[in-house]
Amino acid sequence: MSEEYLFHTRKKPDLFSYPYRMERGELLFCLQGGVQLYINQQKYALAAGSVILVFPEQITFYKDATDDLELAVFAFSAQFRHEIFYSLPSDKVSFMREHNYSSFRDEEWDGICNHYLKLLQQKSVDSDNIYQRELVIYCCRMLFYEICNQSERLYRQTKPNHLRWRLKDRFIALVIESFREQRSVDYYADKLCVTTRHLSKTIQQTVGCTAKEWIDDYVILELKVTLHSTALSIQEIANQFNFPDQSYLGRYFKHHTGMSPTDALALVKGGVPITKISIGHMQAGEGKHPITPAVAVDDTDIAAFKELQELGIELEIRYLPSSNPDPIQLVIGDVLK
Repeated sequence: MSEEYLFHTRKKPDLFSYPYRMERGELLFCLQGGVQLYINQQKYALAAGSVILVFPEQITFYKDATDDLELAVFAFSAQFRHEIFYSLPSDKVSFMREHNYSSFRDEEWDGICNHYLKLLQQKSVDSDNIYQRELVIYCCRMLFYEICNQSERLYRQTKPNHLRWRLKDRFIALVIESFREQRSVDYYADKLCVTTRHLSKTIQQTVGCTAKEWIDDYVILELKVTLHSTALSIQEIANQFNFPDQSYLGRYFKHHTGMSPTDALALVKGGVPITKISIGHMQAGEGKHPITPAVAVDDTDIAAFKELQELGIELEIRYLPSSNPDPIQLVIGDVLK
């Protein structure tokens, strides 16, 4: 398996049931069925013929997937993304980040599936070809041009007021960049050189909620992901998000969700019945030794794995939700026996 890219399929059982931050980027092709995909709070309805680009570090959440859902997924590292976009015009790359969804019909979709997608799939596994990496890059570039063309056409047809939607795009990008330090509408209106009233009205017209609601909802989304994926204490999280103290964070979180962050942390780390743990990536560091290209452990990790096994919890190595798992014993030998 390449560390830079991987072509695979994703079905309903493979979907996570909670929001998570993407380590890699993904190009998703909906082959059949449907699902609601949220990317940084923006909702997309995927159905057969839909294509969407997800960038590394974006927060995604799947909802209401049909039983027959099938996605073709091309996952790529942040570094490989730079290789793909290297020769593309910067304005096209910026446009794709804000308008990353396309929908194809009939002959156009057949062309995407039977030509570009099939070729990308073939080249992704053609390890005997000494130019495999270069061919995969060019396949991706051809696909991006097709997707960008479709996205621009769709944007012009459905978004006649470009200035309004451009302001929405700039607002969302600025919130994602500055939400830890700034959570007031006045700050973002000033940065965007518009009045608070005009900004709130524009966001209401384009997104369906006020600017303040969008800011708060995004902060809560980031807090939920942080609570689910970190060992930080509530005070450390409060510091990271620039809240005055953990009590203020608690009141803010409870006001918007109905529960305290301590409650959420307890649900994730102690209150949810766990029968199986999939280990995807454990970064190398001081005192750790690699056991696979993506997993590094130390004595503390080994002790934790052993205790989990004694509690009857199944452990496996699984790099992606749809990849084939490896029993942990096959990876680190007899150390857990």
